[in-house]
Amino acid sequence: MILTLLACSSTPTSIDAPEALTWTSSARIDVGASVLDEGGEVMPDEVVVASSSSAPDVVQVGNGALICQRNGASSVTLTSGALERTVQIQCAIVSAITGPDLLRVVFEEGETGEKALRLQYAVEGPEGVEDLPVSITSSAPTILAAGDGGGLTALDFGAADVTIAVSDKTLVVPVEVARELPRHTGLVIGDGDGHGISLEAGRYLVKLHSDQPIEAKFQGTDCESDGEGTDLEFECTLAAASALRIENPGLLGMGGGKATVNARIVQLP
Repeated sequence: MILTLLACSSTPTSIDAPEALTWTSSARIDVGASVLDEGGEVMPDEVVVASSSSAPDVVQVGNGALICQRNGASSVTLTSGALERTVQIQCAIVSAITGPDLLRVVFEEGETGEKALRLQYAVEGPEGVEDLPVSITSSAPTILAAGDGGGLTALDFGAADVTIAVSDKTLVVPVEVARELPRHTGLVIGDGDGHGISLEAGRYLVKLHSDQPIEAKFQGTDCESDGEGTDLEFECTLAAASALRIENPGLLGMGGGKATVNARIVQLP
């Protein structure tokens, strides 16, 4: 007995692709098209290529690939052999993500536990890009935890980089979690006198308020306030232990210039 085996072959019948697609980057557009046979099964050996664009200045066709050139809409024709399919493509390219250059949160004196803060950012581009999925991550989650919508939680003293990603655009925002040292309030400094506050090596933000003009400097360094004033604020990095010297220049040595000073010092990571 002779058995004859007849091979069944499938016939390409249609191109399966979305009717409309929104693309948010200048990377190659993935339409996700495939060729189906008469039974609706995908034919993996059949290739779909892009053959034309109604607005080539918006969607460029090159070597069968599609790329968004600028924001706008275009009708793109896909082909596979004799088969054709039209897809409407909306290019909505994210131009940039904007946010602060630095974000700083301070655990005030005696404050412990967690501290919530919010990172304000904006996604720039055509209408609708603000609704795109956003990824927010922290480089040091034990110091700063990242949540949804820009919500952050400070957990410990230190620094972290927060990365915001939308489509193919990213923004990295450095975040400092600082801590306030014990405050020095009601310091009375006589005319022509001074007061010293000892500090270890590190970075510090100094804020001073006085009812009389004062000046301040870290001894043994060139880091000092910008002249005299009743409200002083400056940052310093100490390579070694030093003392913050608060001086009351007084009234040219003529007396009568007692100063009452409140000092707030924040240690920075």
